[in-house]
Amino acid sequence: MVSGLDLGLLNTSRAGPLRCPIAGAVETGTRVFAELDDLDTAAFESPSAEEEEATKCPQSVMHSADEFHGRGRMVELSCGLTLGVTLRSRC
Repeated sequence: MVSGLDLGLLNTSRAGPLRCPIAGAVETGTRVFAELDDLDTAAFESPSAEEEEATKCPQSVMHSADEFHGRGRMVELSCGLTLGVTLRSRC
C-alpha cells in the first residue's frame, strides 16, 4: 500500500459514484508499476567517463584563420550554441 487509502472499501456500498474511477486508477497504476519493474535497468546506467566526455557539448568553438578558411569559411555550431562573435588576433 503506497497511501493510507483503504482499497478494500471499493467493494462495499460505501464506495459510491467514485468506485469505477478509483478502480480504474488502481488498475492502471498496478499495470504501470509492473511495466516499470520489467524494464531493463542496463539501459539507464550512467555513461562511462570516456563516453560522457565524447558527448559533452563545448562551451565555445575556436578556429585559427587557416582552419576557418580550410572549412570554406564555415563554422558548425553544435549543441545549441548561438552566434556571438568575438574576434581576437594573436601576434
